[in-house]
Amino acid sequence: ALRPASRHHPVAVTPRCGRRPRSLPGGALRLRVAVGGEPDSSDGGASTPMPPPMAAPFVAGAKADPDAKWDEATMSGPLGRWADHLFFQRFRAKLADELGCEDEQFGSGYDGLMGLIKCMHGNYKTSAEISDASRRTLQGLFPDWPPGSPKGTVGLLWWFGVLFARPFPAFSAKLNAWVTWWAAQWLMGPCVLEDLDPLEV
Repeated sequence: ALRPASRHHPVAVTPRCGRRPRSLPGGALRLRVAVGGEPDSSDGGASTPMPPPMAAPFVAGAKADPDAKWDEATMSGPLGRWADHLFFQRFRAKLADELGCEDEQFGSGYDGLMGLIKCMHGNYKTSAEISDASRRTLQGLFPDWPPGSPKGTVGLLWWFGVLFARPFPAFSAKLNAWVTWWAAQWLMGPCVLEDLDPLEV
């Protein structure tokens, strides 16, 4: 399952991402945002250790800190800064394509990404338009492969739904959490993986 980003990162997980795995059968995973320097002991220390402390804990459901930012010089996900930078730049490029503008005009780094996002909020007037634009941007990060998906869908995402998400929802929830932990901490904030308590499923 996915938890909101820490108060030290301005991008929070949407309610759809945070709640959906709770309706799945047992065995789902939670992607917990790191807010301290010690491993979580609720599962006997089996969780992945948290990164160094950042500041006060974040309470799930609270608003993310708008002044927080990802520090490219000192922070990285499990794949390292090179991979984070590659994913980060691809996300920025897709966001600029959605807005029909040049990525470079917003400056470099995380501040430039925030400039693009503010521009998107200025271009679209309703929350539905912003959600649709965000969805198109994220879907554009995935390859339109394998072939055979219906028109207007993204091949990889459509086939994932057919082969994994619908027939094996608990497994697909774990896979989503695992991929997010590996490849998207630059977007979601520092986090760890842990099993959901059966009462939370």
